[in-house]
Amino acid sequence: MPTAAAPSPRRREEIAAQPLRAAGRAGVGLPAQRPLAGAARPAPATHGAITLRGPAAGIPDPHPALVTRLAVQALEVVDGTRSIAGLSGWISQEVAEHLIRMRTLHAERRTVYGDGRRTAPTPGRVAMGRPRVTAVEAAVVMHTSARSFAVAIRMEYVRRRWRATCIAVL
Repeated sequence: MPTAAAPSPRRREEIAAQPLRAAGRAGVGLPAQRPLAGAARPAPATHGAITLRGPAAGIPDPHPALVTRLAVQALEVVDGTRSIAGLSGWISQEVAEHLIRMRTLHAERRTVYGDGRRTAPTPGRVAMGRPRVTAVEAAVVMHTSARSFAVAIRMEYVRRRWRATCIAVL
């Protein structure tokens, strides 16, 4: 009985890049049906010098307004003028815990220095970059009447939407 030859490295990459269809009887995902030989394939998307194939090809950039709104609301949470619940759909649990700790420290600082002022932040310039295809790192400069802040945000594309996985108010 002849044995089948192992697939070449290129063929293994092609198999790994194929999407999985519903699980079979044994609970193992099976490769999706291949298109017919004459069927046209969509052109791969490009992001800078990287050619994206498969599920990463359709990932849109987050809109700068989304990043700005997250930065403003994060600063308002730290200042104590906004509830963390308003951000719950856009941030991870770790980010929520971090912002609550920062709000506690900010409240202690205001108590020690007797500073009861509340100021509305005005967003400034936004800088965004993609360290990975499914991640965006952004920095927003926030201005208040007393000082300026920098808000650094890392967002990851999870379940077809952008979600903040790290926020730092500096």
